[in-house]
Amino acid sequence: MKRILLPFVIFVVLIAVGMLVLRNPPEANRGGGPKGPQTVVEVITVQPRDYPITVASYGTVQPRTRSVLVAQVAGQIVDVAENFRAGGFFSKGDVLLNIDPRDYEAAVSIAEATLMDALQAEAQEQARAEQAQIDWQRIGEPGEVPSDLVLRKPQLKAAEARVVSARSSLTRAKLDLERTSIRAPYSGRVLRQSVDLGQVVTGGAQLGEVYATDYAEVRLPLRTADLAFVALPEGGGDGHRSHGRGYRRSGTTASCGGASRSSLCGLREGGAAVEDR
Repeated sequence: MKRILLPFVIFVVLIAVGMLVLRNPPEANRGGGPKGPQTVVEVITVQPRDYPITVASYGTVQPRTRSVLVAQVAGQIVDVAENFRAGGFFSKGDVLLNIDPRDYEAAVSIAEATLMDALQAEAQEQARAEQAQIDWQRIGEPGEVPSDLVLRKPQLKAAEARVVSARSSLTRAKLDLERTSIRAPYSGRVLRQSVDLGQVVTGGAQLGEVYATDYAEVRLPLRTADLAFVALPEGGGDGHRSHGRGYRRSGTTASCGGASRSSLCGLREGGAAVEDR
């Protein structure tokens, strides 16, 4: 009995499924093509602001003030300061070298004696001129004008001129004596020593080379492409101040044609090379 009913039940189920399919056909999806990736956009309001530009350059520090010590008088060096050596520090007014002063001390004494003789001769001539005036008033003809020679005026002027010359000689002798002590013109360091103890020098001989330590300069070459980021003095502008460096720009140099330019910066004494940032 079951075997007879089973095929009939299957047949009925198939007919029901078929009718259900016919009454509810599948609908085709006719939508658009596949969508691409979506991008998220953020909108901001643009505001102007300062932006630091880094310009790299290297140069060598050089002293702004550099001098060669020259002897103004001749003689033998009798004393050399301990700090008058290459690399030694000194202050303004320090005595670096001493030249034998005995010849110049004698010259001062001679000039002083010459001045005293000239002053005495001037006083005597002044007395003679006054006496000549008295004598003329006593024995001269009434109404006649005496000549300058009679009144000894030329002799008095000559005596006064000798006094002036003697004073000038004394001043020069004292100046030469003062120049036997070679003093530092400013505070700094010794770059080179050219003479030593016992050496005889002449006037104009080089004694050494020194430089000041208060201020130094460094020449920083800049590429042409970097010039637009630096306010050089020749181009107007408000000036340039580097970030992270304690120095200021003090001048510029430029070659003909604009092929290469460099700026001259002043900075406090530091290392041998710096980077302009």
